[in-house]
Amino acid sequence: MIFSERDLGMSRQAIAVWFHRLYAELGLKGASSHSGRRTYITRLATRVVEAGGSLREVQQLAGHSSLSTTQRDAS
Repeated sequence: MIFSERDLGMSRQAIAVWFHRLYAELGLKGASSHSGRRTYITRLATRVVEAGGSLREVQQLAGHSSLSTTQRDAS
């Protein structure tokens, strides 16, 4: 949960809109809240595997219910 300046929790949609506006202000085309998440998961997967962990552990950290989703995001 992310809190706004009013100290109220922000919904997933509100966070996505916030990222969309931020990226537009920065002039980033094709970027989204999800593209940032995918980049994070890819980097996380690399580090976890380098440390001897498994993709299944990355799946749990990413909150994916399916390993195929993690494999798609981590590639």
